[in-house]
Amino acid sequence: MSSHLHSVLVVEEKSAFLELMEEVLEDKVDMVRAYSSEEGVELIKNNEPFSVIWSGHELKSSNVNGRDFLNSCCEHSPLSARILNSYSLKQSELQSMVDEGEIHSYNHHDHVSVVIEPIESAIEMGVQNYHANLFRKFIDLDGSHLEPQDFVKESSRLLDRLEDISSKEGEGDFEGRSLEIEKLISYQNLLLGKVPLTLKRQKDLLDQFKTTQRNENIGQLIERNMVLISNQKEYLIRSNRTVEQNREKIRKASVHIYRIRKLVKDLKDELGDGG
Repeated sequence: MSSHLHSVLVVEEKSAFLELMEEVLEDKVDMVRAYSSEEGVELIKNNEPFSVIWSGHELKSSNVNGRDFLNSCCEHSPLSARILNSYSLKQSELQSMVDEGEIHSYNHHDHVSVVIEPIESAIEMGVQNYHANLFRKFIDLDGSHLEPQDFVKESSRLLDRLEDISSKEGEGDFEGRSLEIEKLISYQNLLLGKVPLTLKRQKDLLDQFKTTQRNENIGQLIERNMVLISNQKEYLIRSNRTVEQNREKIRKASVHIYRIRKLVKDLKDELGDGG
C-alpha cells in the first residue's frame, strides 16, 4: 500500500503566504506551488489528479481570478476538492458558493494570528470531499462499454486508492465550518445509500464469472472488491460520526457565546441603570 500524502495544489501570488502554507501543512500534505492560474492549469494537466486545489481569488497577474480558475477546475480536474482564499469577498458570498457547490471550502482570514487553523480545517474539509468524490466515481463507474474483466480491474484500482487514503485520514477539526459540515454529511449519506446497489452489482458480476467459469483471478478480485466496498462503507460511517461530533461542538460553542453576550448585555444594562 502506498504511503504517499495527499497532493494539494496551491495557487497564490504572494511568496510569503505560500511559505506560510508550506510551514502549516508540512508533513501533512504534499504541497505544489503555482504563482498564476495559467501555471496551475498546466500543473493540473501534467500531473495525477490533486486531492485539493486551493486558489487565491485576487490573482492580479493572471488572466482570470481565483473563482473563475476554480470553476475551470471542474472540467480539468473534476475529482479535486476546490478551496477559495479571498480577503475581498464577503463571508456570505463565500458561503453561498459553498452552498451552490461551486467550492468545497474557503478562507477569508489574512492575519497570521488567526489564519493557521482556517488553513488546516479548509484543507481537511477538502480532503474529506476528495475522498467522497473518488468513491462517487467508483459507484458511478459504468461497465457497459467495458469488457467485464476490464471493469473489475478499473473498480479494483479505484478501491485501492480509496483504501490507501482512508488509512491516512485525520480526525478533522472543522470549527466555524457548519455549512461545509452540513454539505459533507449530506454528500456522504447519499453515497452510503448507494452502497447496497454497488455491492449487488459486484455480486452479479461474481455470479456471472462463476457461471461461465472465466478467469479465476478475476473472481477473486471481485470478492476482494466487495470487501473493500464494505470497508469504505464503514469509513463513511466513521467520518460522518466525526463530522457530527464537530457539528455538536460548534452548536455548543455557539450557545455558550450567545449566553456570554447576553450576560455582558445584562451587566451593561445593570451598570447603566446604576449610573
